[in-house]
Amino acid sequence: MERDAPTIHAAMEAVRSKRMSTRSAACHFGVGRMMLQRRISGTVKLTSRNGRDPKLTAGEELGIVEAVNERTLHAQCFTMTELADFIRVCIENSQYTRVVPDTFPSVTYVKTFIKRHAAQFSTRSAQAMEAVRAKRSTVEVVEAHYANIAKVLEDNNVEPDCIWNLDETGASAQGSHN
Repeated sequence: MERDAPTIHAAMEAVRSKRMSTRSAACHFGVGRMMLQRRISGTVKLTSRNGRDPKLTAGEELGIVEAVNERTLHAQCFTMTELADFIRVCIENSQYTRVVPDTFPSVTYVKTFIKRHAAQFSTRSAQAMEAVRAKRSTVEVVEAHYANIAKVLEDNNVEPDCIWNLDETGASAQGSHN
């Protein structure tokens, strides 16, 4: 069913001007009869949506998507639990006051959120870094990588004392080397 405001407005005008009944206007304009009736009677606003009000505003959802994208640009992905916690923190720190259940967001909500924004990001299975590196590390790939690094270092006049190796610091993306 078509639910854009101009279509609903045209259907409402047809009913108000007595050109059509509510039922015939709903059929003609392709909108729900009760949805049209509630808007004509003033029970709900023209721009109201069916169902419960969303927990997050469109701006809050956009902000969360942008934050997720920024983190992924720096190879810092979210797990489902981390995304749920992040959404919860966003709603708690929001300027809007609303009743939010203690169980919000549920796993279903997070999965629906990801599906709703599938064009911006998606889920992936976690992979051990060493296993992925072993599969991808061909001679050509390694040589191309070092050629790219050499070009960047040369183009930006990077001094050797500005280069740090994580292996020397003991930091590891995989945790401890026990």
